[in-house]
Parts: sequence; structure tokens; C-alpha cells
Amino acid sequence: MQTDLEKQALQAPQNPIRLHTTIKGKAMMEIERKFLVHNDKLPSLDASTPMRQAYLVASNGRSTRIRQAGERYILTIKIAADGISRHEVEVDVQPKQGAAMFKLPLLGAIVEKQRHLIEHQGHTWELDTFNGANKGLMVAEIELTSEDEAFERPQWLGPEVTGDPRFGNINLASYPYSKWGIGYKNLLRQS
Repeated sequence: MQTDLEKQALQAPQNPIRLHTTIKGKAMMEIERKFLVHNDKLPSLDASTPMRQAYLVASNGRSTRIRQAGERYILTIKIAADGISRHEVEVDVQPKQGAAMFKLPLLGAIVEKQRHLIEHQGHTWELDTFNGANKGLMVAEIELTSEDEAFERPQWLGPEVTGDPRFGNINLASYPYSKWGIGYKNLLRQS
């Protein structure tokens, strides 16, 4: 006879744990750069994935978040490293557990967005068009294998905001774009 814990383990998703992106030395790292977007120069955007995410814990360059991407729920732990690199571990969780995590006391508001994937010169760009309290904000991200990896800039790419903490999703949860008091076109000019 199986215990409840054994039954849950058997129902867990296949390959639920992923160490993210690249090997730098021996640690698995996420290396990501962020940019604003000239939305009038974007190619047509076909499919997108609705996302929402919330932060459960954040302190001293470490965070734990829950994300819903379509029907999938992912628990993510991020720990700051050198430069723009971060250690990242993602774990798929059952929908019932993921939905329950969104009901816990959260840090800030839930961040809502649509994610579009755009292929360009051998890289996949993740374009987030934000909704809710961050409506009007558009940020494109590219994941790299090293901090100095070269990549071709699409014509629609605007100023880089990688080092600007305002554009981190954790900060958009606590101080959303709607409170910044600046329109997107002006933001493009100032950044």
C-alpha cells in the first residue's frame, strides 16, 4: 500500500528539475540581457504565452518565485552571481500546488504579461508585453552562454536596461510601471 507522499511522487511531472542555461566553471548559470523595444519596428507577433508570476521570498540578491506559463507552474530560485549572471533552478509543480502558492502572502503584486518568442540570427528573444499594473511596458530578453557573447541586434531593439533595477520583475511587482509617471516613448528616449 502506497503512502500519500509516494502517490504524489508518482504523479510528479517528468524531469521536473532544470538547472538553467549555461555552465560557467562548474555552476549552472542564467546569463540574460534586457532591452526596451521599438514596438513600431516589431515583426508581426503570432503566438504568445500568458504568464503571471509572484515572489514568495526575496533578500540579498536571492529570490523565490512562482510562475504560471499557460497551464504550467514553475517554482524558481535565483541567486545573484558575478556581473549579470545568476544561479537559477526551476522546478515544475503540480497545478493545484502552483495555484495555492499564488494565494500565499506575496511580495508586491502579481506581475502579468504575454511572452512572445522571436527568432533572430541564431538566438531566441523573449519579448514580454506587460499587463495589469505594468501595462504599456515592453521588455525583450536574450539568454547568452557567456556575458561577452556577441549577438546580432534586431532593428526593433531599443536601449539596454540590463543594469537598471526598475526592470527586474521583482521590482515591477513592488513598484509597477504605472507608478513611474512616464510614457513608454519617453522611457525609450531617457533610457
